Amino acid sequence: MIGGVVLSPREYQCLEWSARGNSAGEIGIILGIAEPTAGFHLDNARAKLVSARFVKRSCG
Repeated sequence: MIGGVVLSPREYQCLEWSARGNSAGEIGIILGIAEPTAGFHLDNARAKLVSARFVKRSCG
């Protein structure tokens, strides 16, 4: 969980590796998944985090 946002374990892993400066292709190699799959998980994690920030701004 990041800032109250629940991420799947794979979303969290991908986000963690991305924060360390790795590309989706590199993350795919590290985690043994395809580059598009790593990108998919990164996109989902970012969407959840952006949505949570938007809701917090709108409500508070």
